Amino acid sequence: MKFKFKFPQFHPLQREIYEHPARYKVLCLGRRAGKSLYITAIALETALRGEQVAIISPIYRIAKEISFEKYLVPWVRSINKILKENNQQQLEIDLSDMQIRTPSGGTIFIRSADKPDNIRSGDYDLVIFDETAFQANLKNLWERVVRPTLIDRQGKAYFISTPNGYNYFHTLFTKELTDSNWKSWNASSHANPHLLPSEIEELSKDMTHLAIRQEIYAEFTSDGQLFSNIDDAFFDAPIKHFGERKVVIGADFGRMNDSTVLLAMDKEENLVFDGIRLTSIPFDEQEKEIRNFIEKHDPELVVMEENSFGKPIVEKFMNEGYPIEGFKTSNKSKVEIIDKLLFAMDNQNIHIDEKIEFSKVIRGELNSFGVIYTDTTKKYSAQSGHDDTVMALALTNYAKDSANSFFISLI
Repeated sequence: MKFKFKFPQFHPLQREIYEHPARYKVLCLGRRAGKSLYITAIALETALRGEQVAIISPIYRIAKEISFEKYLVPWVRSINKILKENNQQQLEIDLSDMQIRTPSGGTIFIRSADKPDNIRSGDYDLVIFDETAFQANLKNLWERVVRPTLIDRQGKAYFISTPNGYNYFHTLFTKELTDSNWKSWNASSHANPHLLPSEIEELSKDMTHLAIRQEIYAEFTSDGQLFSNIDDAFFDAPIKHFGERKVVIGADFGRMNDSTVLLAMDKEENLVFDGIRLTSIPFDEQEKEIRNFIEKHDPELVVMEENSFGKPIVEKFMNEGYPIEGFKTSNKSKVEIIDKLLFAMDNQNIHIDEKIEFSKVIRGELNSFGVIYTDTTKKYSAQSGHDDTVMALALTNYAKDSANSFFISLI
């Protein structure tokens, strides 16, 4: 007895993609647009026909926890339950090698882009790249590793992802313009009729404008200026007397020709009202100026970058009883605090007093600050000049959010 399994019904976009005859399909889709369900359905359907399928995720953890354990294995267990009830041969789940083998001879291999040698030896009827835009060395992976594995079986390929700047995924997206074997689709999260518009709106509330364009509307965004509402952030703030503000401070330490910048924020008004910028002065004099600035404002918390020569200052000031939190800057941590600053600027939740002596420098660095996308990540940096004041601003904004938890940890 043969069984025909009925998979969940595709929504209109999924149906259009499924029925199109193109050999290579590129799907640039917003979050929750139905990518994972579609991948699982077409992989299983293909394997149940006795064909060989590979699903390639950016890294091993995603391949194991998302593609295999979260989506594929539960579906297979549901199918096996029906087969068992009808005394039919079941699909085999190989947990160690992350494979699904079907009675018809089909196999689904779960692979990761960070281990290309595990892909190279296969022969596939279908290869599905998941989160394609975030796979390292995508051009080499496709052209030299994966494409040859499709030759013997005249295999097909899917490239499915949200965008990540104009990297090689965008190159694949445009191949339909010159090659009839390729077809591309571009759709926002709203293309999924099973998502409530109110849920998409709620998700968007916690995103920057840039993230909304990329993650919800699946737009390819270029490198370049990042911050919005810059002019609106600056104004001539009222002067308050000492003790009338609840203050936090962010400190970015300069290297080589960079400046050391400290900014003070009234955390109740989200107002950056004072700052110092130290350039080309000896270390001991910088330490003195930093100490004077901190004591001047009696802050609840000072977040200091502890990379470079910041580490000994952080340790020294901590030992002297100042409310210091060290911040280790890496690309990951920099992205996190810049994203927080982006969100604050987008929503006009941060203000800067024009009376700060170097406010024009802050404005200029905000205008020249941008993002560069690589195959796997994004990097924030100044497109020209320096970014010392932007980093100090980001650390100050971070200090505002950290102040409450800092004092809870001291109780």
